[in-house]
Amino acid sequence: MGDVCERLRTHLTAQWIGASDAASWTPQCELVFHPQASSYTRFLGAGSEQSAGCTTVKLNGGKVAVRRIDLRADSPQRLASALPHELTHVIVADVFADRQIPRWADEGVAVLAEAANRQEVLANSWQNTISRDGLFSVRELLNVQVYPDVSRRGAFYGQSASLVRFLVAQGTPDQFVRFVRRSFGAGGYDAALKDVYQIDGVAQLETLWVDHVRVLVAARTSHRAIQHQN
Repeated sequence: MGDVCERLRTHLTAQWIGASDAASWTPQCELVFHPQASSYTRFLGAGSEQSAGCTTVKLNGGKVAVRRIDLRADSPQRLASALPHELTHVIVADVFADRQIPRWADEGVAVLAEAANRQEVLANSWQNTISRDGLFSVRELLNVQVYPDVSRRGAFYGQSASLVRFLVAQGTPDQFVRFVRRSFGAGGYDAALKDVYQIDGVAQLETLWVDHVRVLVAARTSHRAIQHQN
């Protein structure tokens, strides 16, 4: 498992940071496997039983002071997605050691590391409710500071991953990271979108992204109809 984690860390680091070889971590990342849900929830508290993994990263003086990942080992299928998801959080924290990366970017990037079937389930779950209440506007999503209630959590994770995927497709993963860092400066997201993607602010991003999602939903609906006919 240690070798698996090191290979995965090297791959994810190259993808998001651009380094061909992951540097040594000081402190190292502590990886804890809980044999069953009871020990996992005892450590993480009530409500954690809904998850398969959790990352703890503590920052101090512009550096990462604590790296820890807790995982449930009682569900190998969930573990296959939970490990890369949580490890992505730890890797991205190195880039944003001077401040907390926005929640939507942190979770969106992490979801993209999960198994393809898990991503598909999450995408279908929120795209099927695209015209209903409970979804986030882009500006609302970009400014989420605290994880939303359970009733909106699926939409938050799904929309975050979709928006990250859309922006990465406009350039490169490195460009996306640069965009998030630029959003901390003067002009916030509006200025960052213009500087990095030549998108005229959050309003235009919303239009472009919603149009993109509607095309995906229409294509999926058409594909299902053809499968049903066959």
